[in-house]
Amino acid sequence: MFSFSMLCLLFAADKPTPLPNVYAIERQVLQYRRSIQRGHMVFKQKTFIGGNDKPAHERVSTFWFEGDKFRSDVVIHNPVGADPVREVSCRNCEREGHVVWYIEEKGKEGIIKLHLQKEQEARKQGIQPVIDPRLLGMTAASVPNFTKYHLESYVGKHDRQEPTVQRDRWKGKDCWQIDYRDMRDTSYRYYVDPERGPSVIYLKVSWDYQGHHYMDSVEATLQQFGPSKIWFPQSCVYQQEMDGKLLEKEVVDVEVISLKEPLDSDTFTLAGMKIPPDTFISGLSDPRGNLFWNGKEIVPESELPRNKYTSNPTTQRWMLIGNAIFFAVLAVYLLWRYWRQRKTV
Repeated sequence: MFSFSMLCLLFAADKPTPLPNVYAIERQVLQYRRSIQRGHMVFKQKTFIGGNDKPAHERVSTFWFEGDKFRSDVVIHNPVGADPVREVSCRNCEREGHVVWYIEEKGKEGIIKLHLQKEQEARKQGIQPVIDPRLLGMTAASVPNFTKYHLESYVGKHDRQEPTVQRDRWKGKDCWQIDYRDMRDTSYRYYVDPERGPSVIYLKVSWDYQGHHYMDSVEATLQQFGPSKIWFPQSCVYQQEMDGKLLEKEVVDVEVISLKEPLDSDTFTLAGMKIPPDTFISGLSDPRGNLFWNGKEIVPESELPRNKYTSNPTTQRWMLIGNAIFFAVLAVYLLWRYWRQRKTV
């Protein structure tokens, strides 16, 4: 015969446990990802257009971050097989409160310059080249578009209707399903694995526009990295669809070199970025005139050794143009003088 206490235990076991607070789940997800304050990782990205099984372009993006310093060094092949283009961007590098933006295109001569500017001024001009790699799996966007987002753009979004939470399963894993709509009636849904982080494992956004239905989604495969055993995406697949038809897909494979471990002291400097000497610096105002990077520091043009300055491909090009103009003018003058002398005779 069952005792009253045993009956109470059985009743309690049958009673479903209450759902957690949705805001508490979001805070825990954000805190876990924000706890990664230092890292060095590589994203190998392939972008597919439509249903094509061959990538349209490839990117290899290397990231370093520490506190409020973020640096990316990206090598792009667009289209696949084309000469690589290198893009370097950094926040709070070389100078606090400044952003760096540098583009180097192999095999093409021209003005190769580095843009170094106060971050507030750069934002006013629409320059936001810096990517936070911790957004991977937290944002339904391709990696190049991460510049438009931050960690709370989806999880813990502010301008939205009341979110809801329920128990669910995603690919055999118990998880929390969170749903909400924003003020423009865009629908958001994502799944949180409470045992791995907690971390977002799938996120989708859907909306209607001009008679079409759109959906952006991202799915992350998580793995533990580093001595701290941090859960972070090993791979991610982002997809954009219209009316159920695939428009774009980006596959990202992640190589984590370090998480929460010390970085090299020159990581966030122009020297650490291996910017070529004699590179022109734009974005800074200096009473001494034009500024250049000499391989060790930023100096005015007047302090560049002449032999080094004239070895710069850009400078060589303008010197050739100048010489050509000079000799062309000289030739015209000599012909004119010869003609005058003949006329006088």
